[in-house]
Amino acid sequence: PGSPNPVVAPPVCVPSIGTVVVNELLPNPDGTDDGQEWVELYNHGDVAVSLDGWQLEAATSTWDGPDVVFPAGVAIAPGEYLLVGGELVDDVDYIGEISLGNDSDGSGDAMRLLDCLGSVVDTVIWGQTNAAGFEDDAGAVPEFAYGDPTDSALSLSRLADGVDTDAPEDWGVGAPTPGATNVRVVGDLPDDPIGGCGCGSQDPNEASEPGGGCSTAPLPLGGLEVILAFGVARRRWRKH
Repeated sequence: PGSPNPVVAPPVCVPSIGTVVVNELLPNPDGTDDGQEWVELYNHGDVAVSLDGWQLEAATSTWDGPDVVFPAGVAIAPGEYLLVGGELVDDVDYIGEISLGNDSDGSGDAMRLLDCLGSVVDTVIWGQTNAAGFEDDAGAVPEFAYGDPTDSALSLSRLADGVDTDAPEDWGVGAPTPGATNVRVVGDLPDDPIGGCGCGSQDPNEASEPGGGCSTAPLPLGGLEVILAFGVARRRWRKH
């Protein structure tokens, strides 16, 4: 009041080129969910992607409109993560109040990323079932959800960053890794379902390979026992 209005650049629509995906999400944090839920986006391409006008939309039974609409100036660089969530999320890149379902009725919940033209870029379905009938990116209704991370403080994440074959096998449930790689050595965390069995299957006791056991994407230097965490430089945006 009493001073010039700030100059705000209008959004410039850049449709999806297929390299930005939902990489991980946390629907049921410890304690209250308000301000603590988050979604991680990842750009597996080799060029930056503008997210001007892109949307994140969550649903517990039907799609009711976007939770987050990105303003002008939000972009994601190649190989970079963008952490979107409530104001209580540590190291959040963009504050947006996302309300992710906890599969309270057992019929499944979902979230999708849409580009600035309203085209569906990526869809994630989680919970005990997909009885709600959410469609995947191809417009089909998967028989199963991609995993059930709703018990307590577990995330649903791609087993390898950015690998998207539109199949439940792309996903696993385990300890959250916001803003960092999801790829793990098999069995590196004894209590981590991603490092245990199932590899994203509906039955955590069902082995995903003949003879039992699980696998993730091939790891560099094959015999590594530990994946070194690496810092990811990020810009920060705040919604005022």
